[in-house]
Amino acid sequence: MEDATDFLTARLASLATDNPLRIYVMACTFDLDDVAQLAAKEVLRQKAYTTTAVIPELDTITAGVYYRLLRYCGSNGLAEEVLSFVHPPAQSSPGIDSAAQNGDTSRSITNAPHPFDREDADIVLCSSDLVHFRVHSAILRMASPYLRDKLTESSQELPDCCKESTTALRSLPVITLAEDSLTISSLGCLL
Repeated sequence: MEDATDFLTARLASLATDNPLRIYVMACTFDLDDVAQLAAKEVLRQKAYTTTAVIPELDTITAGVYYRLLRYCGSNGLAEEVLSFVHPPAQSSPGIDSAAQNGDTSRSITNAPHPFDREDADIVLCSSDLVHFRVHSAILRMASPYLRDKLTESSQELPDCCKESTTALRSLPVITLAEDSLTISSLGCLL
């Protein structure tokens, strides 16, 4: 079985020059970070990140995975903090502190600054480093199929990380995301 997996992984990597964005998406989908890195280098070399062509497979990856590719390409391949394209960095944001690492999240929740502090928001996005983004669900639904699905699944039940939060937050649905606050903030500014 390992021989077949190795063969298919090598074949996927060999296709990176023909269609690097599609191979990047497939590599990230199947948790093949080494192939994703190879495809990202090819995306940068071909400047495929500037294309206006519709690539339906992009709808299947998270915004964080795509953001890491754009960050890598935007820095001309010098983004050293992109250690993995498939997984978010463990501690890349200054918002995380020792209380959150020890499981005590009641003191570490913070609110995102403007423009993600809307009083008229109808949803809260909670980042992996426990920063709350008060935003409008209509914009998220239009911008991302992934977030549209998460909004459809969301319930009024607060995640464990948010139980000790303010009472104003309790009336809004909360969606917990795997991405850190820096990633969510950067992507949110693009909307």
